[in-house]
Amino acid sequence: MYPGAAHGFDRTEPELFITDPGANLEKAGEVRRAPNPAVAATAREATAKFFAEVFGLSKSE
Repeated sequence: MYPGAAHGFDRTEPELFITDPGANLEKAGEVRRAPNPAVAATAREATAKFFAEVFGLSKSE
């Protein structure tokens, strides 16, 4: 989880609100889907680092 990141933080599309039947402990409700480029970049870096460590990869491979 990343502070300040809404659902869909890694999207490139504009912010939108959707009704999600599973939101709010299955009581349904509106969910904000909003891009956050800075957090998305951090998440991509963390994901790449994780897989590199788990599979013993380096950037040259």
